[in-house]
Amino acid sequence: MNRPAPKIDLHIGDAFILWPKIKDASIDLIILDPPYSGDHHQDINNCQHWFDQAKRCLKNSGTLYIFTTQKIAPYLFILLEKTYNMLFNNWITWHYTQGPGKTKGFSVRHQDILMFTKSNTYNFNIDAIRVPQKSERSTNNPNGANPGDVWQFHKPKNNHKTLLHHHEKPERIIERIILTSSNPGDNILDPFAGSGTTLKVAQALGRNCTGFEIEPKMQDIIATRLSECDLNLEYNNKHMTIRENHQTNPNGELFPIEL
Repeated sequence: MNRPAPKIDLHIGDAFILWPKIKDASIDLIILDPPYSGDHHQDINNCQHWFDQAKRCLKNSGTLYIFTTQKIAPYLFILLEKTYNMLFNNWITWHYTQGPGKTKGFSVRHQDILMFTKSNTYNFNIDAIRVPQKSERSTNNPNGANPGDVWQFHKPKNNHKTLLHHHEKPERIIERIILTSSNPGDNILDPFAGSGTTLKVAQALGRNCTGFEIEPKMQDIIATRLSECDLNLEYNNKHMTIRENHQTNPNGELFPIEL
């Protein structure tokens, strides 16, 4: 049976304003890659705001992934577990080989990704993400191994010709997250869409996805990337609406996806 084309929506604007308009308990998966200022107090305060919204709009079976920094990851872990009563699942390490070097200290070659769920009932599609076995044993699953919590993916090339956004993530990381924690037709939210990697991968995998992006200049980049999948991009900002239905209902709620 052919599935309907996924609904992909990009809203140009501030996540502080847009996210509270997402309907309660309407999202299956949130991929959160917020900007960090380096002011740890401010970054943690901002994350508390994001966590308020994440817990509210996630379905009971929903999952949250947050890309974080080494210095504040422990604080975010405690916040999610103790303050928001989210359930810890994994502390994932994204290991990469390239990056600036240090002369006094070890060069940073990883980023932390925290995975929390709203309840004990959540998607974890292990068969969708299996990798080749490293050794041959009779007890091995013939379909492949669990990839574990250390993920080795190259960063996107950091040059002005190919890097679309300074915090751009590899499509393969986003693919693994989406395949693991959602099913075709599910609703995904990326509150900091950047160059549209999550939107693009979600579209290719048949998931509905809503993204927020504060930089208007990114919308054409995102539209171009999504056109590679030969599907239509529907996006809104205060100057332009490329679809017939309105951005909000009478109660002010966003309808980025039909739920």
